[in-house]
Amino acid sequence: MNKAIFFPTFFLIAVFFTACMTASGTGDKIVFDLNDYISGNSINLRAPLQQSGNPRFSVENGELRLSDRSESWHAIDLIRDFDASPLQPGDRVTIEGKIIDAPSGTAMVLGGAESPWNWIISTDVEGTQTYSLQTVLTEKHFIEGQFVRLRLQTNETGANCDFTISKWIVTRTADSAAPAVSAPRWDLTLPGLGELFSPYFRIGNVYSGSSMMSLFNTEEAYRHHFNAVTAENGHKPAGIAGSENRSVRPDAKDFNFTEADAIVDWAVENNMELIGHTLVWHSQTPRWLFSSSTGEPLTRKEALENMEYYISTLADHWAERGVIDRFYSWDVVNEALSNNGGSWGGSLDDWEAGDWRTQLRTESGWYRAFSNGSDQDAGEHPSDFIFYAYYFARKYFPASVLYYNDYNEEIPAKRNAIGQMVEEINLRWKNHPEYDGRLLIEGIGLQSHYHLRGWTTDLDNVRAALERFAATGAEMSVTELDITVGGYGAGVPAESELPALYEEQADAYARLFGYYLEFAEQIHRVSFWGLADSRSWRAPGHPLLFDRNFMAKPAFHAIVDKVMFFES
Repeated sequence: MNKAIFFPTFFLIAVFFTACMTASGTGDKIVFDLNDYISGNSINLRAPLQQSGNPRFSVENGELRLSDRSESWHAIDLIRDFDASPLQPGDRVTIEGKIIDAPSGTAMVLGGAESPWNWIISTDVEGTQTYSLQTVLTEKHFIEGQFVRLRLQTNETGANCDFTISKWIVTRTADSAAPAVSAPRWDLTLPGLGELFSPYFRIGNVYSGSSMMSLFNTEEAYRHHFNAVTAENGHKPAGIAGSENRSVRPDAKDFNFTEADAIVDWAVENNMELIGHTLVWHSQTPRWLFSSSTGEPLTRKEALENMEYYISTLADHWAERGVIDRFYSWDVVNEALSNNGGSWGGSLDDWEAGDWRTQLRTESGWYRAFSNGSDQDAGEHPSDFIFYAYYFARKYFPASVLYYNDYNEEIPAKRNAIGQMVEEINLRWKNHPEYDGRLLIEGIGLQSHYHLRGWTTDLDNVRAALERFAATGAEMSVTELDITVGGYGAGVPAESELPALYEEQADAYARLFGYYLEFAEQIHRVSFWGLADSRSWRAPGHPLLFDRNFMAKPAFHAIVDKVMFFES
């Protein structure tokens, strides 16, 4: 999930700072003024402005309007210019504008525009109304690594809303000097999670780029607690084979492995189990794999050829570098099923009552392409892209365990669809002339993005999902674990609320790890999706074991107690 983001990847509209100007009649300097880039009824998207992604930009009555949005992160970013006029503690940010037709629960948000995408300030909005965001940047924000980019966006509730910006300025007191920023440190006297859980399963986390890993003693803390690593974004198709808008298939020599190789090398150097994430996905994938330059789906034959070309190019590259066998597993297909599994078509207790094919994302580029030219009389179906993804992954990554990975996996209808899909594809493989005695889908990844406030997760369903997936004969991994305590479907928790919420979160983590230990013979790995709350893609929800200052939260101690009690 990014997850860039993810996330899915966040769209970037870069706004570099203009040269410092003195505000008339004040002792402040204007470090940035969005109006400098608006002329008449248009926004000038030349450098230092850059648009990437789908939001439409227009100017109405001197206000910049963002429309045709479909994701919370369809937004506008302000990028820190380190050489000209960098942001510094003490700078004041003022933003004003209007939200259009916002549903209840929407918020306008100013936050970081790259991992960990922290929120700095937000304000609740509803209907069509003006909004105002004002904040002074502090040392705390810089410690949390937010100020390479600032992002103005909505929360996920307002993902489809238009909004305008009538004012966005950053001012600084003239001749002010940036104060020194004190750094937090990870406490390495705590028990290491990887070693503590080693009798049962591995404990993993994400790699978010060397710039984050090199801050403070983060890299040492990673080695202390974790023994498996997943690239947060670096191994996704759009990170290697061109941006999502690329419509022309690149030559193999033009694939960009810079970030991907850095993650592989780091895993090898630090003796980490390496998890590949991901090969076939509807998101963060260049369109050339399944669409024409006009957005029309390719034919089934063309998409099949592109799929093999992409997977084989990755395998050839890492084979040449001698590291292909270092990938313990690959999340081959990611999130092929609809959000909540839809209607199962029968009793949810009847694992065979429905048909997993009816639960697929029919808007997926892969599904649409495999629909274009399918001979259904010959038994072909748009869902065949899933089988062939695993077929090619087995062919080119024979040493890796092949996983299916998805979220909302605990919802009964989706749980049933995943289990049935895995069993049917493995049966199809068993009857294939190239069957090698192994399962084709050898692992099921439970993303495990859970919520306690606003959006809520019924944790009773988690154990039932583990039971269903274990019945397939595939191993399991918890691949992207986090538990929010607000901020998603609810307001961002106030500081005064956090102690009680942290205790509730600790109980939830302890309960989950009780399930994981119960199914330890089938679970290979439990990975968290972020190192600390300040490094999380869902930072407003405080979802992880460590807080913004890297201090262990009650949830950390709860899972330590759980495994120690389990052993005793």
